[in-house]
Amino acid sequence: MTKRLAILLTALLTLWALFAPAFASSPRSLKQLQKPALLQPLTADQLEKAASKLDPELLAALQTADPATPLTVIVRLGGQADLSSAADLTAKTARGAFVYQALQAYARRAQAGLQAELATAVRASLAGDIRPFFITNAVAVTARPDLVWHLALRDDVETITPNRIYQLEAGRPAAAPSIPRQSAAAASPTAEWNIAQINADDVWTQYGIDGRGILVANLDSGVDFQHPALVNQYAGNLGGGSFDHDYHWYDATDQMLPVPYDDNGHGTHTMGTTVGGDGPGPFADDIGVAPGATWIAVKAFTYDGYATTADIHEAYEWLLAPCPAGVAPGSIECDPARA
Repeated sequence: MTKRLAILLTALLTLWALFAPAFASSPRSLKQLQKPALLQPLTADQLEKAASKLDPELLAALQTADPATPLTVIVRLGGQADLSSAADLTAKTARGAFVYQALQAYARRAQAGLQAELATAVRASLAGDIRPFFITNAVAVTARPDLVWHLALRDDVETITPNRIYQLEAGRPAAAPSIPRQSAAAASPTAEWNIAQINADDVWTQYGIDGRGILVANLDSGVDFQHPALVNQYAGNLGGGSFDHDYHWYDATDQMLPVPYDDNGHGTHTMGTTVGGDGPGPFADDIGVAPGATWIAVKAFTYDGYATTADIHEAYEWLLAPCPAGVAPGSIECDPARA
């Protein structure tokens, strides 16, 4: 007996102890269950098939999981939208709209069956917090361990992975070094060391390229939009001390604040490396490679530097089609032309 088969048989016996009646020859639809709070136990063959789609880390977690304690997982379906026709579109806005609409349309079709089953599972108290994505053909769901096994049996499911947690600069302090709050009048007349190191100032002076006309974004811990090295380049800066954060900022963390902020420091630091400076530059507090560019930002990492897979997917969806403040990515108000 192989080690993998032994693990599967252990899981099978665990499920037998948890769920009666006897084994079914094949899993029934959730809608067919007489007791919807319980799923039919799986056969050894079904367990092996399901295990082949489970991430090893998740598979190990399921062996010891409390059957009543839900897990948040990412259910990835097979297939992805065909975006090859986007290359034939010359206008940037047209390409963006095509990609955005194609991804959404494909996800709606591909995920319809899975979402219907998950909706039934929610009513049966087997699942909750369903978050479908279009940026990748996947759905995040918080589900009981037994439901996770059953979802893996679906023919349209390719893999199921944990909703992993990622950390900014693991092993280093959460707060990144702050970028200098230096006024233009006090700035050095020479390029900052980081700019000189890569000769970015030569590109500014010899070719007249400093990022003007380019919109950049970061996906990080947020940005201090009023930082003197960044405020002039913020796309939401209307001048005269007025700001419009619609389409320019999104907070994908649980705080969901409508105004840009950075309670960690890392995002402000990286945005400074990208565009930090007085804009008209060069050599006046220009610590960023492209001080002439404007910026928008999405916060996915928390104050202590952590983000989940689901949060990062959500953040990328906003970057593809920014939305007004308080509007979730993928909503009708979101606009790929703003990206």
